[in-house]
Amino acid sequence: MDNYRFGFNGKENDNEVKGTGNQQDYGMRIYDPRLGRFLSADPLIVQQQKYPELSPYQFASNTPIIAIDLDGLEAFAIHGSCQSNSKFVFSYSVEKQLMRIGGNTQIDRNFKWDAPLLNKETDRFISAIALTIHVMKTRASMLASGQIKENEPVTLIGYSHGGNVAIQAAGLLSKIGINVNLITVATPAYNGKNDNENPANHPGIKNHYSFVHVDDPVQTYAGGDIYYFNDKTNNFVLEDTEMDSYGSAVQWDPHKNLPWSDDFAKFLKDVPQMKSDPSSTKVFDEKAKEYNQPKQ
Repeated sequence: MDNYRFGFNGKENDNEVKGTGNQQDYGMRIYDPRLGRFLSADPLIVQQQKYPELSPYQFASNTPIIAIDLDGLEAFAIHGSCQSNSKFVFSYSVEKQLMRIGGNTQIDRNFKWDAPLLNKETDRFISAIALTIHVMKTRASMLASGQIKENEPVTLIGYSHGGNVAIQAAGLLSKIGINVNLITVATPAYNGKNDNENPANHPGIKNHYSFVHVDDPVQTYAGGDIYYFNDKTNNFVLEDTEMDSYGSAVQWDPHKNLPWSDDFAKFLKDVPQMKSDPSSTKVFDEKAKEYNQPKQ
């Protein structure tokens, strides 16, 4: 069973990092079986100041035989143009790293939007309304079932124009006091002063990481920029030497292949995790619960 990649409690072995069985990825933390301890403290205890009765280095409330950590920090994937669903937007290795960056251990891939090749900002606004409702309903369901705890951050992860749908949805959520983290991949950047797809115009976006390949032609074809020009966005522009673009001379490859590139996954391993705001989801959770109330 040397090739089996999962260890105790179903957590994945990071064999390529420190050798076979020497490191396990627990989502929000890394565990070293040789030391018998985590390499960092539990962020729910240290960052969010919850569960003062527990040690910041404990696991599953000190009951690892009968329980797992219900950290449940969830992300939402949003597909791009000409894609029919969000289930296969990213490779497993890329998705794993994007979830780590957002501080998430669960991801929802069930959102769909009408995404023809030539979609406009107004089309994406309609889809953003649907995404907002989807996020709220999913959040409510997970809270009610105990899958997640209250006051845990949400990350929207959008590919191509799905990133712009996510930006507009974040704007709608911010209008009712809800903050989110945002990750966009190969998304055309719009920096207009009053543009609804400019992250700078939405105070509810607390953290934004933008990833794009330098040879991606979609940015200019869609009338956008490669970079976002604001203080809340961290721009990550990948050069040819940093990622195999599968032949950048092939016009669309740097755009369509980025989400499935092994080199992109390796690049993401060096990107730090976003900082979470423990107070940002209080209003979110209160409003999400409204979606779980029985209809009169």
